[in-house]
Amino acid sequence: MLPLTNKDSALAAELYALAFPRAWSKEEILRLTELDGFFGFICPEGMIMLNQVQEEAEIYTVCVRPENRRQGIGKKLLSVALKHAERNGVSKVFLEVAADNHAALKLYESFGFSQIGIRKNYYNHVTDALVLACSLPLIPKA
Repeated sequence: MLPLTNKDSALAAELYALAFPRAWSKEEILRLTELDGFFGFICPEGMIMLNQVQEEAEIYTVCVRPENRRQGIGKKLLSVALKHAERNGVSKVFLEVAADNHAALKLYESFGFSQIGIRKNYYNHVTDALVLACSLPLIPKA
């Protein structure tokens, strides 16, 4: 896992396009990397992108190539990102996830994320988005 920078925008756009039907372009990702609080991590198999504002961070996306899913890559990306966030003073992390994305929900719950809200018909005016949050530092589950 390496820090995601503007020079990774082409690979990031490719990874995003493999994961989501409405892909972000290389230019859109480049603009995200230029935000003051942006940070992320990338490897050939996946990436995670976040933005920090003071002591809070929002996960914009976690993407893993379809052929590399269920190999622990998403877990590793999330772990690295949350440790980085904690070292940089983040105490609360938020994200949105499709209510029918059971694999992602299971991953986030394993890190202590819990639902704090819902956005009805958020994705393509059809699928609800669940708003999740977790507090840092992470407390390992027994």
